[in-house]
Amino acid sequence: MGLQKYYNGTNGFHSNIKLTQESPEYASAIKNDKKIQEAIKKGFDGKYKIKRMPRLGSMAAFTAVKPINGEDFDIDRGLVIDPESAPDNPVTIKKELKAILKNYGFSEPVIKKPCVTADYKSKQLHIDYVVFKDGNVNTELAVGKEHSGESERKWDPNDTEGLLKWLRWEGEGKTSEFTNQYFRIVRYLKRWRDFNYKNESDRKKVFSISFAVMAREQFVEGVDAQGMRDDHSCLIGVLERILVECRYFYPQGEKKYHINVKLPKEPYRDIYIKKSKDTGTKLFNRLTTMLSKLKDVNDLETMKEKTEALQKLFGDGFPVADDDSKNSNGRLQTVGASLSRVSDGA
Repeated sequence: MGLQKYYNGTNGFHSNIKLTQESPEYASAIKNDKKIQEAIKKGFDGKYKIKRMPRLGSMAAFTAVKPINGEDFDIDRGLVIDPESAPDNPVTIKKELKAILKNYGFSEPVIKKPCVTADYKSKQLHIDYVVFKDGNVNTELAVGKEHSGESERKWDPNDTEGLLKWLRWEGEGKTSEFTNQYFRIVRYLKRWRDFNYKNESDRKKVFSISFAVMAREQFVEGVDAQGMRDDHSCLIGVLERILVECRYFYPQGEKKYHINVKLPKEPYRDIYIKKSKDTGTKLFNRLTTMLSKLKDVNDLETMKEKTEALQKLFGDGFPVADDDSKNSNGRLQTVGASLSRVSDGA
């Protein structure tokens, strides 16, 4: 199996970083998620007709990863209401949602343009609630901050649920082996970002959804000569196509790049529309370095050397072979339980 068992075997890299609804670390978040939903339903009873409260974000896309360095667990939810009960001013319902969250125990809920967000620091929990109204034709997002003027408040067409179905390859006849490899590739990219972007401000400018979209558009399954899954070659191939495709990184002067990643569903906007070329340049350079280091692994002789190089690239979650043999029979060895970042650099 070569490197594959270190990527996706028992106690391999993927099992060390993936986060699902069944993960023990996420149990408290699940419990609070249910209680928050109950509080919202009670608070809106008789005023707004709730059609559904779908899970959103990376957990719904099957690409969530465990937070590192004590960061919060995320809960991303949609609040979809019947259009007949929706207020003309979308900020009205967001203010009421903010009040419900504050009464629940969140200290400082904030109404952002696309959502209502809050932190529950004592419980290592961060939530984002996105309000929609769902009619017969399309779903519309409640856009507007708490003190936005009339021109900045609107119900805007938005197909977040359709985007999630696209990211899950629903209705496309793909095998579970195919889609699961895609989910793993996205998780590897997200963990690489979390580990290598030490500066929190820079890290927050590199959006998880952009990795999911780019990898989805450039994904070709990776298999070895025996027809077995090969995540290492798959990741290399995805990165090569992402960096070569002119649709993502646009040269802006000498060694500078603007990044443009468009959503494939409404509102079809550029995910990085308000980000500077500094964000695009850093990401392009670091992805290029990542690709080079992944290729260098192929030239190393022993499995221990290969896995040590990959651990330096991805962090302690990547297991290291316990011997210097040139075969693939070495046992997996994960260094430490804590996951720390490398120093910030290109």
